[in-house]
Amino acid sequence: MDSRKQSDDADRQQRPSRRPRSAKAAEGRTVTKIVVNLRAFASTRQSEATLRALERGRAMIEQDLEAAGGTFSTRRVAEHLQISPQAVDKQRKAGKLFAVRDPEGHVRFPAFQFTRPAVRPHLARVLDCLRVDNPFVKLHWLLTADSRLGNQKPIDLLDRGDVEPVLKAAEAFGEHVPG
Repeated sequence: MDSRKQSDDADRQQRPSRRPRSAKAAEGRTVTKIVVNLRAFASTRQSEATLRALERGRAMIEQDLEAAGGTFSTRRVAEHLQISPQAVDKQRKAGKLFAVRDPEGHVRFPAFQFTRPAVRPHLARVLDCLRVDNPFVKLHWLLTADSRLGNQKPIDLLDRGDVEPVLKAAEAFGEHVPG
C-alpha cells in the first residue's frame, strides 16, 4: 500500500491544485452573472421605456375617445340605427361603420360618427382614403388639426360639409409636408 500512497502523492503533485481551478470557475461564474445582470438591467430599462411609451399611447387613446364623445357598443349602435347587431357587424366589416377594440377586445364604435338618425356623411369615404390599418391612428388623425387643412381638424371640416379637402388630406396622410 505504501507504493500506492506514493503514487497518489506523485499524481497530486503533477496535477494542478483544485483550488485554482475552482477559483477560475468561480471567476467565470461571476463574469457570467455580471453579463446576465447587465443584460437584465438593459432589458429592464428597455422594458421601462416601453412601458412608459405604452402608457403615453394609452393616455392619448383615452383622450381621443373622450374627444370622440365616448364609444357605443354594437347593441347601442343597432338600436340607434334601428338595425340588427348582425347588420352593424356587417357594416363594420364593410368599412361603413368605424370601430376600435377596447382593452378587453370588445368592438366599440366612437360616438362622433353618429348623427340623428344615421351615420355622419362621408366618414366612410374619408377613412377609406387613409392608408393606415390602425383604427386609433385614424381616430387621432380625424380629431387633430392638420396643416394641409389650414390647421383645422378633419372632423370639423366634415361637419361643415367641406369634404374634398379632407379627402385629399386623407390620401396624403403619411407623406412629408414641406416646412
